[in-house]
Amino acid sequence: MTKQPIDYKKLQAELESIVAELQSGDLAIDEAMKRHDKAQKIIEQLEQFLEQAEQKISKVGDLRSGKGK
Repeated sequence: MTKQPIDYKKLQAELESIVAELQSGDLAIDEAMKRHDKAQKIIEQLEQFLEQAEQKISKVGDLRSGKGK
């Protein structure tokens, strides 16, 4: 199975939507728990994306400064 690239903006928007739903207080507790679990998974994906981006930026910086030789 190939990994799909992360669409950061899409995931961020989905997370914001879930947070708004949770903050509204209109969800039943079981649905709120499902939404919370989904939000946690999205946060993990976003963190992974940011870590990979940071590593790429570090590598580029190292190459430019001559440390990557």
